[in-house]
Amino acid sequence: MLNLEDMTSTESQITFVMSKPIKQTKPGTKSVHVQFTSYPADPLLCVVTTLREYLARANELRGQCKQVFISYLKPFRPVSRSTISRWVKVVMKEAGINVDKFKPHITRSASTSKASLCSVPLDQIMSAAGWSSATTFARFYNKPIDVNNGFADSILSLK
Repeated sequence: MLNLEDMTSTESQITFVMSKPIKQTKPGTKSVHVQFTSYPADPLLCVVTTLREYLARANELRGQCKQVFISYLKPFRPVSRSTISRWVKVVMKEAGINVDKFKPHITRSASTSKASLCSVPLDQIMSAAGWSSATTFARFYNKPIDVNNGFADSILSLK
């Protein structure tokens, strides 16, 4: 759903305004903004740097396509949600995550649970996830975090 026509960029941020309602959008609610902020501590882990590099490399392949993510095989067309899910699963597997047990959607609860564990205010978590009710987070997404993951701790200093 990320579209180049809905993208604005500064030196340290890339923001998308979702032009179409997302799954959890209720009628009459304001547009959802997806904002990526740079991580200057390590450009190799920076989503803004990575996204800019991807856009530059894919630019001549995309033709008239305005969707951010396109297939990497001819014909270079917009990818589906299932393709993105498959890509996330591949990355999870390469990171050593048991993809038979944990599916790509688990990243939603893992990231929001970790944010909560790190004392991110609940209103910021809800805004980032597109939730209007704290009970959604409490009931379905606030999961215990395994802080004994040596791989993740080493890479991202999560402790």
